[in-house]
Amino acid sequence: LLLFFLSLMMMFSTPLLSSCSRHVLTRWKGLPPPLSCLRLLSSSASAFAASAVDLASIKELREKSGAPISDVKAALQAANGQMDAAFDELRKRGLAASRKKAGRAATEGVVAIATESDGSAAAVVELNSETDFVARNDKFISLARSLAQHALAQTPEGHVGELDAEALRASTITGGNQTVADTVIEVAATVRENLQFRRAWAARLSGSSLISTYVHGKIEPDIGRIASVVALSPEADASASADNALAL
Repeated sequence: LLLFFLSLMMMFSTPLLSSCSRHVLTRWKGLPPPLSCLRLLSSSASAFAASAVDLASIKELREKSGAPISDVKAALQAANGQMDAAFDELRKRGLAASRKKAGRAATEGVVAIATESDGSAAAVVELNSETDFVARNDKFISLARSLAQHALAQTPEGHVGELDAEALRASTITGGNQTVADTVIEVAATVRENLQFRRAWAARLSGSSLISTYVHGKIEPDIGRIASVVALSPEADASASADNALAL
């Protein structure tokens, strides 16, 4: 029965199984298995191990990149499990995809406010997305906050009014190593929507002038749907300024 079973394997199995079956028959006759079969099995096992991706690596890269699991797995396999190389590959794919979406309408989004702790300056930015769902995404909100802080840092003394949006896009973002435009594109690649840094407004006053802000439709204390900024004379206090901002 054993010999009959092995004969069937030799006739109908894959070349690998067929070859190894013949070697089993050889061993059955008292001879050692040929090294070629062992090498064949070893190379097949190595190829399978190389194609397998550790679940922990998939989870880590998924959280780091925000890319779909299928893309994460494919990138890890292409990079032979190297995390940095796989992340770079995902980033390149995402940037290419986000640039293709640049022409799509982005009519949702948020405004974000950043202020100096002494009330001497404030900046407001508008960041748009395609859907309200993405506008509430943590990465999107974090980007809006970073842009507001960057706009505040770029506001010169005595300025009141809109900031040059093109100049801001070309500038290196505060605390980072790439431009505002590239930062927006990178986040767009993660959330898979067209994102647009639309505009910025800021005020920085000297002396004892006081600036106060108000955010309406809050998602977070400094982020919402509508924002207002009020500058008052030295005689005013912070509570009065906040009341006036609310009235607007």
